[in-house]
Amino acid sequence: MTIRTLRDHGQHYRPRMACLKNVEVFVVEMQDPKSGVKGADQKLNVTTIPHVINGQDILAWIVTKLKVTTEEAQAFGTMLVAYGYIYPLQNHRKLVLVPDSTLYRFQTPLLLARAEVAR
Repeated sequence: MTIRTLRDHGQHYRPRMACLKNVEVFVVEMQDPKSGVKGADQKLNVTTIPHVINGQDILAWIVTKLKVTTEEAQAFGTMLVAYGYIYPLQNHRKLVLVPDSTLYRFQTPLLLARAEVAR
């Protein structure tokens, strides 16, 4: 077998990495205690869950931060949920940002999508 090109399609070619880095910067801004989405402790069943945010607050923050329409913010929020940056607390199988009082939390940095790409 003869190799005729010197293109590197291995570990150094990651077009998704730049996009995921930008998304992670945005998620870090969302978690900022002063200017980010306001989270609170929420009592769910018999336990208290810290740093819970609801779908309405996430959607409103995205609309004001990015200056986009509600539909675009809904699509971006759904992408954040689908990639695992935000996860629903009650309905784990439905990976969609629901703009109501559905409860969400931010994923821990160890389990983010960019860490999966790096492996």
